[in-house]
Amino acid sequence: MLRWILLFSLFSFNSIADSKIGIMGSALFNAPEIDDIDGVEVDEESKASFGIGMRALLPLKDRLKFRTGAGVVQKNFAYEVTGGEADVSFTYLNIPLTLYLGGERVGLFGGTAINARMEDDCDGDGTLSSCDVKKEKTLVLPLIIGFDFNLTQNVGMEFSYEYGIMEAAKDIKISSAVFSLIYNF
Repeated sequence: MLRWILLFSLFSFNSIADSKIGIMGSALFNAPEIDDIDGVEVDEESKASFGIGMRALLPLKDRLKFRTGAGVVQKNFAYEVTGGEADVSFTYLNIPLTLYLGGERVGLFGGTAINARMEDDCDGDGTLSSCDVKKEKTLVLPLIIGFDFNLTQNVGMEFSYEYGIMEAAKDIKISSAVFSLIYNF
């Protein structure tokens, strides 16, 4: 409880009133980075997935804002080894923790996010029929950079790149290009 009070005390009531809150839908283009699995060479395949959530821009100083929010994102990919292939999906609760620098029309942001794994799924065939992703990480922190721009006062677009600096599972990193449409309240 005390940490929440300290967190909220960082922002004055005026800055909270000046916050910009919106809902967003996202399309993610996920690229896995797999060197090998148990010494076997792997052929990776990128896949698209979707996310939904909310975003908040909380003023810190002049044009500097704290960009956060919460959402659910799915990161899908496939891989193939000799004699089998697998489709993998991780679903995360995503909480961005980024700094935002910008004005009313355009902004840049960078930082990280807490991706807390909610669910995983792995379907395979051939030698991977009992598909099992080994040692999935409960928390993953990607490096995030991006920019956004407002089309109208209430509608904006955001483009970002999430680089997988941590493994999502044993020997698997996932990087994502993200396109989001935002409706600001």
